Amino acid sequence: MNLAYTYRQCRSAFTSLFDRRNLLAWGVLLGSLGLVLLSWYNLSNNQQTAASAQFELLADELSKTLEERMTDHERILLAGAGLFDASQNVTREDWKAFIQRLQLSNRYPGIQGVGFTQIIPANQRSQFEEQVRAQGFADFSIRPPGLREPLSAIIYLEPFTGRNLAAFGFDMLSESTRRQAMLTAAQSGETRLSGKVTLMQETHGKVQPGLLMYVPVYRTGQPLSNPTERMQALRGFVYSPYRVHDLINGIFANHSLAIDFELYATPAGDPQQLLFSSLGEQPTQLAALSQRELNLHGQTWLLKFYAPAGFAASLLHSQLPLLSLGGLISLLLFFLVNSLSRRREQAQNLANRMTEQLRRQEQDLRLSEERLALAVKGSNDGWWDYD
Repeated sequence: MNLAYTYRQCRSAFTSLFDRRNLLAWGVLLGSLGLVLLSWYNLSNNQQTAASAQFELLADELSKTLEERMTDHERILLAGAGLFDASQNVTREDWKAFIQRLQLSNRYPGIQGVGFTQIIPANQRSQFEEQVRAQGFADFSIRPPGLREPLSAIIYLEPFTGRNLAAFGFDMLSESTRRQAMLTAAQSGETRLSGKVTLMQETHGKVQPGLLMYVPVYRTGQPLSNPTERMQALRGFVYSPYRVHDLINGIFANHSLAIDFELYATPAGDPQQLLFSSLGEQPTQLAALSQRELNLHGQTWLLKFYAPAGFAASLLHSQLPLLSLGGLISLLLFFLVNSLSRRREQAQNLANRMTEQLRRQEQDLRLSEERLALAVKGSNDGWWDYD
């Protein structure tokens, strides 16, 4: 019996939720849910806008950091060129002391080294090689062999250890990409970056894309008003080789990268010109959310930026609590209005029953009085009331 009664009560309560007399509660529910959805829509749009702005800000910051570091590297080479301008005879020991004073490994992590490559007339090749061998490098020769005009040879490169030893004596003018950057720097008198190359330092381990930066050094007292005069006065180049992965990792060693990026050596973004990718070794097939072009010392680099997994979710985390809380409040309002409506209906029903009961009592009393009056009249008796 109790179970059946409870079942009937639950069924009646459930049925009453969909009664026409409960339209007010449903109206409150739909209205509150509409407000919640409108708030969620506005919040979502605002947070999407904020996420896009934050992404662009991070992309700008990353681009600026990369550009500033390459500018710092140019200053290092300009300082080295100043040393050669101030002295007609910069010795190997002078160069080593100069580079050690810069504390490159601590201040500029990722830089492979700083060196000097000297321009040598082709007819002085043998004489130059003998001079270097006399300094204690018995096996020195300009590499690769062959007749070229002019020749160049890397004679200083600090730190002069490890991978850098493989570059000693290399003629960078013998390779087209390096040659183009060197001649452009010499003719313009300005710093120039090379395109993507494979460095001589890639002697073991994983091969990384390479870059080189050149600052021309001229013989003092020579006219430098036009490209021809600059080429005639050219003494050599202060330069830096870069293994790009080491360079990028060094630049951002103290930065927490919140977004991913790819760096290309050309503005077209050719896969063969990929220099670095935080996503992996191969160019991604994802669509870049943003990109920047960096014009650095005669080269135009392309940066493509990607949002890592969870980037948007970390900025849109308040949407689910809003929907949950809004939905809960809407349901509470619905049941509150439903409860008030049912109480009002119950009170109205109670009032109607009480009114009906009073009406019936009045009718019974009137009928009783009428019967009593008829009884008294028919018996010819009197009715006395004594107080």
